[in-house]
Amino acid sequence: MLDELEYRMRASAHEELPQGQCIAYLSEAKRSTLQTLYYGGGTPSLLSMAELGSLTNGIRRWFDLDGVREFTLEVNPEDVTPAKVKDWRSLGVNRISLGIQSFDDRNLARMNRAHNAAQGREALHLLQNEGFESISADLIYGYPDRTLQDFEADLQELLSWRLPHFSSYQLTVEPQTALYHQVNQKKVRLAAEDLVLEQMMHLYQVSAAQGYRAYEISNFALPGHEALHNSRYWSGHAYWGLGPSAHSFDGHRKRSWNIANNIQYQMEIQSGKVPSSEELLTDDQRFNEAVLIGLRLMDGLDWLALEAVHGPERVQRIRQQIAKMPADWFDGLRLEDREAPLRLSLAGRALADFIAVELFAEA
Repeated sequence: MLDELEYRMRASAHEELPQGQCIAYLSEAKRSTLQTLYYGGGTPSLLSMAELGSLTNGIRRWFDLDGVREFTLEVNPEDVTPAKVKDWRSLGVNRISLGIQSFDDRNLARMNRAHNAAQGREALHLLQNEGFESISADLIYGYPDRTLQDFEADLQELLSWRLPHFSSYQLTVEPQTALYHQVNQKKVRLAAEDLVLEQMMHLYQVSAAQGYRAYEISNFALPGHEALHNSRYWSGHAYWGLGPSAHSFDGHRKRSWNIANNIQYQMEIQSGKVPSSEELLTDDQRFNEAVLIGLRLMDGLDWLALEAVHGPERVQRIRQQIAKMPADWFDGLRLEDREAPLRLSLAGRALADFIAVELFAEA
C-alpha cells in the first residue's frame, strides 16, 4: 500500500496536465490511500490558491486523501501573507515547513536569500496567529566569518518561538552558487572544522535542555511532534514522488527518479511517457541504507530487525567492526546485548557518515 506522496516543483512545473496524459504516469496509484502529502522540493509557496487547488484536485483524482494525517507545504518567508496563510489552511494544509535559515541579515545576504530577518519573524507571527500548530523551521550553522556567539544568538531566537519542530544543517557550498564562486575566488573563507563541530555540539546540548529531542541527526522535535512524512521515509515505507527530480520507492527494492529538467519533464508527460529512470536495489545496497539511516536516528540501529531482514552473518560482521572502534563514538555501547539498539553518542554524530561507510557491505 502506498502511504506517502511528495510533489516537488521547480519554477514553471506546476501546470495541471489533462487527465488522459497522466494515465501512464499514475496508473500504479490505483486510488491508494495516503497518510502524508508533502508539497516541497522547490517554491510551492509562490503558487496562487487557484494553482495549489488545481494541483490538489488533480492528485485527488488518483489518490484517496481522506486519510491524510499530515499535509505539509514548504514555504519561503517572503511569500507569507495574511491572505495566503488563510488559503493554505482552507486547502487542508496542517503543517508548514518554513525556510528561515537565520535571523541574522548578514547570513541571509551572504546566502542570497530573498527574505530578511524581519520577514522571517513576520512570517512566524502570521502562521501562529492563524492557528497553525505544526510549524517547522530550518536553521543553518557553520556560516563563514561567524562565531559561536553569533550562532548562539540565532539558535536562542529560534527556540524562543517554541516551535514544535525544527531542522538544523551545516552550511554546504552548492556548485555554481554565489557563495561557491566567492569561496573559489578566496573572497570568503569557510568556517574552521573545529568551530563547526563546536556549533553542532552546542546545538544538541541547548536544544535538549529546552526539551527538544534530536530524533534524527538534523531534526529536532518536542515530544509527539516528529515529522510523520520524513519518519516514514526513514522506516522504509513506500512513497510516490511527482514532479521534476522527485524520487519514488516501492517499499521493497525498486527506486525511481524523475528527470530534473522542467521542459523535458513536461514534454515527456504530454507525450504519454514516464519521465523517470529506475533501479533495483541489491541486498548490499539495502543493507547499507539500513545501517546509514539507523545510525542517524536517535532510536538507533535495531539489531534484531536488521538480522531478520539481512541475516546473522552481516550483522555479526559489523558487530566485530564496531568492537574495534572507539567506544565513546557510541551511546552506552553494549554489543553483548542484541536487544539494545546501537546509538551514536554526541561525538559519534559528528562522524556518522564516516562510521556508516566503515560498516558498509561492498555494494
